[in-house]
Amino acid sequence: MLSSIFALNEIDLLSSFVFFGLVGVTNGLANVLGSSTWAEIYGVKYIGSIKALTTALMVFSTAFGTALFGFLIDIGFSIEQIAVVSGTYIFGSIILLYLVKNKLNPNYL
Repeated sequence: MLSSIFALNEIDLLSSFVFFGLVGVTNGLANVLGSSTWAEIYGVKYIGSIKALTTALMVFSTAFGTALFGFLIDIGFSIEQIAVVSGTYIFGSIILLYLVKNKLNPNYL
């Protein structure tokens, strides 16, 4: 999120370095924290299987998302409309996850 502020800033050499630096830090932390979170929740015995499944789901979702967004653009949706629908979907998913979090596994969520 912080990197997006620099991306929207006046385009110059310094803001691009700060933007890409913050994106790199975010991706690095996401990879490390994701693996450690799975290990804490499910233990290290099945960590390879869990990482394989999450990686496969990530690859599928990026391929599906690209095809879906391309289809929406082809039938006449603007990028702004797609962004609003995507943001609404994410916000709704967060609310639903918050509502069911205690039923999933109250010890870890």
